[in-house]
Amino acid sequence: MLVALALALGMWAGSRRRLLGALTDQVEQLRVERELRAEQARLAERARIAREMHDVLAHRLSLLMLHAGVLQLRAEGMSPAGLERLTLLRSTAGQALDDLREVLGALRSGRPAGAMGRPLSWRRPCRGWRSCSPRHGPPAR
Repeated sequence: MLVALALALGMWAGSRRRLLGALTDQVEQLRVERELRAEQARLAERARIAREMHDVLAHRLSLLMLHAGVLQLRAEGMSPAGLERLTLLRSTAGQALDDLREVLGALRSGRPAGAMGRPLSWRRPCRGWRSCSPRHGPPAR
């Protein structure tokens, strides 16, 4: 009878140990799933913010570039310094659009801005459209 009691106790302890192990594994799995859901929610919020920023800021910067370009085309009688400022304004707006694209890409990917392979343009000096923005040159005449 003592042997049967010891056997029953041993089986109960083994069963309890396996049950506790399975419950610990389930708790760990639920914790990981919760963290993944939280990360997905963060990424979705970042993407939403990036879309909103792009819609508003890209539109405003494009308008700024457009108006500066029109003023450059109608620059007859304008001083060379004023024309240079318009050129600088247009190229700086184009540069800001490029930076906006990089920052939004960083928001979408989760990487920090500037980690895309080139520094943000505010880190480099700007002396006219030739040095600031390779993509946005002077207006067509």
